[in-house]
Amino acid sequence: MKIYELQLKKDIQQLKNPEDVLRKYGWNVIGIGMEAAVAEHPNKNYVLKLFEDDSNYKKFVEFAINHKGNPHVPVFFRGAETKDLVKVEERSTISIPGIMSTIPGTDYSYVRMEKLSKISEKDLIKQYAPEMLVLYLDGIRENISGLNFELKVAMRNKIIVAFRLLTGTKSSNTAFIEKLAHDHVQQQELWKRIGREPDEAWFSLAHDLIMMSKKLKTRGLDIHEDNVMFRGNTLVVTDPFY
Repeated sequence: MKIYELQLKKDIQQLKNPEDVLRKYGWNVIGIGMEAAVAEHPNKNYVLKLFEDDSNYKKFVEFAINHKGNPHVPVFFRGAETKDLVKVEERSTISIPGIMSTIPGTDYSYVRMEKLSKISEKDLIKQYAPEMLVLYLDGIRENISGLNFELKVAMRNKIIVAFRLLTGTKSSNTAFIEKLAHDHVQQQELWKRIGREPDEAWFSLAHDLIMMSKKLKTRGLDIHEDNVMFRGNTLVVTDPFY
């Protein structure tokens, strides 16, 4: 590990706002959430994601590693200093040597994730409606939320327009969508009307994310424009769990 990286760790241990330390060492903080900070560096080919040690993001890192053959999960890079991760006494039951490092003396862990491109909510709804519809319908079928509220409303409206249900009542439309979520034959008609069917890797990922969310007993998936990104033209889920 380089000297400045050792000092960075020591500084983080002393502050409540780790993003301040990231800025101190030349990292541009590009995202701050309730439990995480994401930063990029001009001399690095990855972003650094710092997150609270007890957050479900650790579960997602493990999920992504286990699904590394799926193009819709991010790639996490290995770092030299994380080889000693197994020597660190962690509160968490999850450790991934070489990938995820806990900063001793703090409530934070970090990973190095591939650089991806941002997407707007407008483009997510317009260009990637099929992918969002899979999460929406899978969530209904499993009785759990597959999207955040705004995207759920948008996908409901997409179905209503696609099947010309504009004159239907709210209850009749809800019943139609509930049936659609359980009818794979009718879903084929949906893809025809929408204009595109997602790839098999997305179907597989959506199902596994929904099931993991149920296992974690979260209130659903936190899918919105800040938690999915682009790798070229490929949609990548970056932080799906509450």
